[in-house]
Amino acid sequence: MGKTILITQIDLNLTEKGIGDILSDPDPFFKLWCEENEQRIEGTKYTSSHVMNECHPSWNLNIERTLHSKTIIHIKIYDWDIGFNDFLGQVIIPSSSLKIKENNKRIYEYNILDGHDLIGTLSISVTRGYSTSKVGPYTKYTSRNNFGLTQRWLPRCTFYPYKKKHLIEIINLGKLRKKKIRCIAGGHSWTAICVSKDYLIDVQDLNKIEIDEELLQIKIEPGVTVKQLSKVFKYKKWCIGSNVVLTSVMYGGIITSGCHGTGNSEQILSDYVVNVELILHDGRIVNITQKGDDLGLGNKYGISSNNLFNAAILSFGCLGVVASYTIQVKQDNNVLMIDRKLNLSTILNPLKLKSEVLKYQGVQIFWWPYTDQVWFKSYDNANQQSPISQSELIWSKIMSYIGSKIGSYTLKMLIDHPKLVPNFTHLINMLIPSYKEQVLTTPDSIHYQKGIDKFRTMQDVEFIFPVDEHFENVSKCWSQLIDLLDQYRKNNKYPLNLVVEMRFTRGSSALLSPAYFDEHQPNQLFCYLEFLTLVSANRKHPSWKIYGEFARDIVKKWLDNGIKIIPHWAKGFIPDIEGVPNMMEQDELNIYLHQTFGQRLTDFMNIQKKLDPSGVFLNEHFNKLFK
Repeated sequence: MGKTILITQIDLNLTEKGIGDILSDPDPFFKLWCEENEQRIEGTKYTSSHVMNECHPSWNLNIERTLHSKTIIHIKIYDWDIGFNDFLGQVIIPSSSLKIKENNKRIYEYNILDGHDLIGTLSISVTRGYSTSKVGPYTKYTSRNNFGLTQRWLPRCTFYPYKKKHLIEIINLGKLRKKKIRCIAGGHSWTAICVSKDYLIDVQDLNKIEIDEELLQIKIEPGVTVKQLSKVFKYKKWCIGSNVVLTSVMYGGIITSGCHGTGNSEQILSDYVVNVELILHDGRIVNITQKGDDLGLGNKYGISSNNLFNAAILSFGCLGVVASYTIQVKQDNNVLMIDRKLNLSTILNPLKLKSEVLKYQGVQIFWWPYTDQVWFKSYDNANQQSPISQSELIWSKIMSYIGSKIGSYTLKMLIDHPKLVPNFTHLINMLIPSYKEQVLTTPDSIHYQKGIDKFRTMQDVEFIFPVDEHFENVSKCWSQLIDLLDQYRKNNKYPLNLVVEMRFTRGSSALLSPAYFDEHQPNQLFCYLEFLTLVSANRKHPSWKIYGEFARDIVKKWLDNGIKIIPHWAKGFIPDIEGVPNMMEQDELNIYLHQTFGQRLTDFMNIQKKLDPSGVFLNEHFNKLFK
């Protein structure tokens, strides 16, 4: 076994003025490499920059080398010149002379010799380096992209930890090498939340689940998928109050970015978290609950327990690496789910819409553009009525998957033939049953649609806003969206070829939730309105630009009409793709976010700076948003 060292600094003290350059001080630089048995070890060579006219140069470094008992470090010093470099002297360092304990920094001084002549001294600062075997599997320079192909990047190193201790060691390694760190779960976000050019932690193998029967709580690592936990829920006859439709996504991603389900008395996923286990920038583990944290960080930094907890449950990974979430669950009484069609005019009439939405515990509303009906899904407590048989459920899932596959192939054709979009959406609307009623377990009622995560170039933008007393702002949003689609259609442009969807939840306590509730209005209802379309895999295809233009225009129309929309953090409100308009320019977006979130954003940024003072967990995306 060798020892790994990290060379952090080299200083020269050249005693003879005029060496190298006759008329001036030298322009020194050095070359470093390792040898064993008089053979140079491949991959160990390092050449420094040169320093002009300096007898006492210094270099801050980050050179890591693994040394064995017979390893020798060679350092040769040169005087840089145009065309030819003059050799000045060298230092030979046997590995046995470097005796370093873990985390201790040592400075060694050696004579620089030119043959037998002493020309100065070299000081080398060394600390114990890092053994990468501690961090678990990893790859270097493996390109990544997200679900919707809006983000593509090349991390320096991607780690695949499967133990909590791997996370700690990765953070320590990042600190040692001064690297930024981001985490990625399923990569289903459209914005640059998980992009990192330094270190990327892929949490897919952190998927342990622990159950507390007495407290009705489940502890999950960030790589646990919705599908995995749904199996536990069905076996235990438990459920979570609200959840997302997709089953392939991981909880580490959907909780930390504020994802949601539907339910007039339910909140977003982050609000079902009762404990966040977080690994900080210095490798310490802290557990954060509503009552406080076990390291006393709140007291130390003057942060209230509520603010610290409400920042941690929806933090985008900006406070540290999440090792686990503990979520509160409840007994599942099953769900009566009713599918039916309503006339589009119901959505455009505020009073009718309000009546339909508030009849049920939760609703989802889908509209296929250019049609005159909506698909209205409602959810109510089934009071422990028996769910449909397993065979019926399997058949339903198979048909859902087949429908998604057929839809995927058809939509790919529509990308190049957009004038056929109205024909396609009318056909889909015809295939939706006029009325269907069934009792399902809560997980089966939520995860009713299969295969939609296979639409790799699907683009999704979602906006959240508080619903006014009479639902007038909701109907206004719909009316303006439909009018804008009609204007585009007159110009032979069809920006939406998939669906417009709407859901509702109660307010959230998470500081950065777009659905944050005012303490004076704890029962405030929030609307989630999103539109989805399939675009070409070629980002220069016209479908991208038309979609971007439509998204920009509808956002401007809503804002100009006083509707206080806030974008979903994980969805594509600012794709930053060449040739595709952003919904807002970066400076305009920053001002809008600060105005909209106000003190909550300020509080979150202050907490972030206290817990991560060097910004280890911030990437360029959040540096821009938080500035």
